[in-house]
Amino acid sequence: MITTPADRLLSTEQAAEILNLRPGTLIAWRSRRDAGAPQFLRLGRRLVRYREDVLRQWIAARDRAGRKAR
Repeated sequence: MITTPADRLLSTEQAAEILNLRPGTLIAWRSRRDAGAPQFLRLGRRLVRYREDVLRQWIAARDRAGRKAR
């Protein structure tokens, strides 16, 4: 089975690597329910995953916002 970025579910550690953040940052954002944080999926009481395409869209949105501010 071939997965595309839309299909890939990433762990907190994998998502943090893509975003160039520490996993603890994502954990803190989740616990604070930070509205500006990337969306995540809770698949169980302790199982959290991030969709790769959502992370890439989140990065792109911040890139565009930064360019407009200049």
